[in-house]
Amino acid sequence: MKKKLLSLLLPLLFTSLYSCNPAKPTVSIRYEGDSESVKFGIQNIKEAMEKNNLSYVDKDGEYQITIHDIDTALQEQEYAIDVEGKSITLKGGDETGLMYGALQIAENIEINDGITALNDYSEKAYIEKRSVAFRPILDMRSPSYTNNADSARWNFENSWNLDFWKGFFDIMAKMRYNMISFNSVNDLPSMIKVDGYEDCALEDIWEYTGEYDDSYMGNATDMFRQEQIDSGNYRVFKKMTIDEKIAYWHSVFQAAHNRGIKIRYETMHIYTYYENGKYGITDRRDNPVTVDYFSKAYSTFLKEYTEIDFFGCGKPGENMDYEKGTELQTDQYIYNTIGYAGKKALEADPNRKIVIDVAMTDTNKELWANYPVPLAHFQRYNDTHLYVTTKTPQSTVEALQRLNPNWKAMMLLKEGDQMHFTWGDMGFVREFCKNLYHENSWGYTWGADVYYTVGKEYEFVDESLNGDYYYNRHFINYTLFGRLSFNPDLTDEYLNKVLYSKFEGVAREHYDIAINALKEASMVIIRVNSQHCPGGTDSAWYPETCQSHPNLFGYLDVRRFVNSTAAAADGDVVSIGDYAKAIAQGTTTFEKYTPFENVDMLRKFSSKALEYVNQYKGLNVNNIKLNNIVLDQESVAALGLYYADLFEGATNLRLYNDTKDTSYQDKAITLLTSAYDNWVKYANLFTARYKQERFARHGIVDPKAYNDAVKKNISYAQKWAFKN
Repeated sequence: MKKKLLSLLLPLLFTSLYSCNPAKPTVSIRYEGDSESVKFGIQNIKEAMEKNNLSYVDKDGEYQITIHDIDTALQEQEYAIDVEGKSITLKGGDETGLMYGALQIAENIEINDGITALNDYSEKAYIEKRSVAFRPILDMRSPSYTNNADSARWNFENSWNLDFWKGFFDIMAKMRYNMISFNSVNDLPSMIKVDGYEDCALEDIWEYTGEYDDSYMGNATDMFRQEQIDSGNYRVFKKMTIDEKIAYWHSVFQAAHNRGIKIRYETMHIYTYYENGKYGITDRRDNPVTVDYFSKAYSTFLKEYTEIDFFGCGKPGENMDYEKGTELQTDQYIYNTIGYAGKKALEADPNRKIVIDVAMTDTNKELWANYPVPLAHFQRYNDTHLYVTTKTPQSTVEALQRLNPNWKAMMLLKEGDQMHFTWGDMGFVREFCKNLYHENSWGYTWGADVYYTVGKEYEFVDESLNGDYYYNRHFINYTLFGRLSFNPDLTDEYLNKVLYSKFEGVAREHYDIAINALKEASMVIIRVNSQHCPGGTDSAWYPETCQSHPNLFGYLDVRRFVNSTAAAADGDVVSIGDYAKAIAQGTTTFEKYTPFENVDMLRKFSSKALEYVNQYKGLNVNNIKLNNIVLDQESVAALGLYYADLFEGATNLRLYNDTKDTSYQDKAITLLTSAYDNWVKYANLFTARYKQERFARHGIVDPKAYNDAVKKNISYAQKWAFKN
């Protein structure tokens, strides 16, 4: 009887369980092409489906996504999604547009917890080329511009790991970057073999294992030294023929193209590390052997790597600094080498689409006037600092207005302000991208010479946090710039949905508190750079540690700011020096913020960020990624309070110098004492999480090492010697 009852109950039980777990809606995807880019987009759709209660079937799904071939009515990178009931159609102007459309479908499934909210949608590129810069470290004998940086050494093996590059390109595509700029000094020996100069090609891969010191200032002129080999401080990392290296780089470049990413390869002049002395090659622009070698080497490079889309030198390097009045000789050398290679590439394939990248100057614009290949003028957009203003710098406007018709601008955005701490202000980035000069422009590339090998991170004290891509931790920042330069009309509401989806298991209100902390703290670096933004060289200023390279000034103490006129030229703050002069002349009103008004804003943003940080800390959120973002903002807020005290102290000290009113001196002493206290708090927060690290442009980065120097600011104020 019991067996019979059980047999009757089991079917009822299964029916009940089935009714509680209804079948997942099914989705089929129809695509008959073979584009790797589109397949990547489809893969992302499937992953989003799996996470959002949808089931993929090969055909006849309840929802059907159809991806068409290229639609020539649409522009390159453009796509259009049409939704009719449960039928979704995707069209694209090229393979990249189809991939972006597929990524957009995947994103909408993820942020809306399913497919029902998918609506008609289309996008096209606002800025054509959206590039990130990368300096791969290939060999100690053909060094990068930043071999002396720890980040470069940590990523040496990654440069020769195809899986590293594939993962990197996946990240770039999702963020809508469509170009990578390989910024090299001279990688030729590690990448090609030149007829007649065969001994210049490097067999195997050598890694320097010795220590770098402050004599390597990062200007690349002596990044490779014979003593490195003579001392035996190197290892053969991998046995590899030059032909195997060539095959490897073809694979890397193809992997980029498979994600809709174009290749820009920049080399600088004239660096002849391993080649120097062979066949009579030197680093002299007037040496006919040097001209012959590099013209043939660049031609070989372009002939071998047909994947290269942009090639050139941007601008001459430190090793082309010659006496004033001889610039035309430098221009002629570049034309005879880079220019020769570009023309040979076009002769070999008249249909080849390639751009030659070389800065237009007053002396070379006639030289290149009738050049048969499109040209890119490499232009520093905001000198050496990105986070200052959303306006197009006036110097940039003036430079680009002088461009010849056959030149289009390629802007260099130099991001060297916060390499450790995460940053992200949607309003700033949106306005920046909308204002970015893009008429007669290819677009932009951005990176940071201070760090530059933004591959994988290894700088955390907690080793469990090391080994992930730099872009994964700084994904908010890079997502904002990538997505908003592709489409600046994306709203904060939408972007927050995208960003929030990356923090699984986090309550939305907890995310909002963290993002508010990030928003407030992100304004700190803008206010700091607005007050002090020296140009010309990256070595002059690293805001995270208030330092320059040790061979310049090292830590920038209060005396550096008392007379400073280095406020951002296109910023909204009067420099301390100009403010004091104006006060001495009786000026009472200013068109820009005064240093005192600027420090008030610094304190406001820092204090508000700390309020959100403390509120977040009380929640005990169990998400390492979000927790680390918040901890970054705690450090930035402490740094902001230090700078507020330092700038205000320097301004009062300047007024004391000019008026001899001791009340200003008393204020300066009090403020610089407070600055020291805030610095110690900041240094403790920093070193609790980040290792001591060598940067390419600033030497060792370790705020605790400057504690005593910061304390001396107090005695400088106490013992101030008056100056005219």
